[in-house]
Amino acid sequence: MEKVCSLLHFNPDSDSAQSIRHLLEVAPQALGLAGASQIKVAVFDAAVADGSGLSIGTHPPDALVSWWTDCSWNLEPFLVALNPVDEAPEVYLVCESIPLQYQLPLDSDGRCQGFSTVACFEVLPGIGNEEFVQRWFGPHCAVAVETQRTHSYVRNEVVRALTPNAQPWAGIVEEMFPIEALTDPAVFFDAVDNPELQRNNEHRMFQSVAGFLDLSTIVRRPLSEYRFPVHT
Repeated sequence: MEKVCSLLHFNPDSDSAQSIRHLLEVAPQALGLAGASQIKVAVFDAAVADGSGLSIGTHPPDALVSWWTDCSWNLEPFLVALNPVDEAPEVYLVCESIPLQYQLPLDSDGRCQGFSTVACFEVLPGIGNEEFVQRWFGPHCAVAVETQRTHSYVRNEVVRALTPNAQPWAGIVEEMFPIEALTDPAVFFDAVDNPELQRNNEHRMFQSVAGFLDLSTIVRRPLSEYRFPVHT
């Protein structure tokens, strides 16, 4: 099985509400018929609109759609399912690891509790792939979990791009937080009523990512995550 991640940007001339409806009501079934399973749709919707201040970069994605498939080589049937929203999505084959598994109940519509931040990044120049992976999977993982109030942490190491327009991301991270963290940095950095701890956690996180990621390339956006775990 292979995991595929697709970053989508809504057409600025289209109705974003219609795009969201397509991703939640039509795309999962179409992806399932094409052979996808464990489908996840993370999208910038009304539930996370107050968290736009968490966005980083000039053009962060409006949605991340991911799925598992027996073979990612024949991508066309999956792209057809996404084309009404984005005719040129950035699609990647990734190697997934989950240091912190989501364990909370899903809402009746498949929405996960809280919200997800999806971040994409390139490696700091001069850092080789072996050192990049060692830092990301090793000390940085501990820092990320210790300094933030996450209830899920998914790493997607990019194996290769599957579409020609895809940005050269090295990794795509999905981290889930309580909904209060959308607007409260103290909740985000797991330091409610403790300004000193908040400053320390912010500093530790910044120092960690600055040690191996090219900060100028990072894009991030808060999204609502919905899960469609079986063939639809």
